[in-house]
Amino acid sequence: MANGEMQASKPKHHSQTIIAAVVVILASLAGIGGYIVEPDEQESIIQLVTAIVTAAGGLAAYFGRIKATKKVK
Repeated sequence: MANGEMQASKPKHHSQTIIAAVVVILASLAGIGGYIVEPDEQESIIQLVTAIVTAAGGLAAYFGRIKATKKVK
């Protein structure tokens, strides 16, 4: 790995950094609307969204394999 380049890749919605950034942006917008999202609430939301995305990925893989028409070698 040269110059700190990342070799592996993953979908953007599997990145905890991206999820956290979206939560912070939404919390900021909520603040503009008068609703305050405390930092501990933000962390809980990040963990919840990460868990949901992980579960959805697992379900997609499971049902994708069930629906598949070709055998795995």
